[in-house]
Amino acid sequence: ILFLTTNRVKSFDPAFESRVTVALRYDHLSLEARSKVWRNLIQKVSIQVDQNINYLQLANHVLNGRQIKNALKLAVSLAKEKNSTLSQSILETTLEISSIG
Repeated sequence: ILFLTTNRVKSFDPAFESRVTVALRYDHLSLEARSKVWRNLIQKVSIQVDQNINYLQLANHVLNGRQIKNALKLAVSLAKEKNSTLSQSILETTLEISSIG
């Protein structure tokens, strides 16, 4: 069994594509799903979290689960560097930094 992930399905070689038995498509996360991902991941961080986190506001940024996880890791690092709790402000700053690229 081999699992491959790609966002370049249209560039598959026909000979390679003919050997794929099952292909699964994953749609973008809904607003509610992104909010839930943010909530679930923030509950697992190793630092104090501000109680006023607005998960729906964070979910307005169209990201996948991996991107949310990476943004959160950066936000936790920034909060630790500032000797601060994880706040909405730090999360929003991280999302601004992440969206530059």
